[in-house]
Amino acid sequence: GPICGVFHPALWPGVWMAHHGCKPEGWGKATEAARAGLQAFAASVQPARIIGWTRADNRAACAFARRVGFVVDGVLPLPGGDVIMQGWRG
Repeated sequence: GPICGVFHPALWPGVWMAHHGCKPEGWGKATEAARAGLQAFAASVQPARIIGWTRADNRAACAFARRVGFVVDGVLPLPGGDVIMQGWRG
């Protein structure tokens, strides 16, 4: 599908970080593929939580994360701009 993703362990036991990208031809129609990838990973690894960080000014990526089921855990204020810290449990 249009999604490319990778997961890696975060610094807390049982927590994994997700990174994903979308091919241009998948823009606007990649939600189901991304959700399926998250669900498959969660079923296989059974993480306590999957996290992701997105620049707050990347409104399209923040909206996409919400559509696939991420919720905001907090905001990391940085000099170059805030980072939205998100979590997913499925």
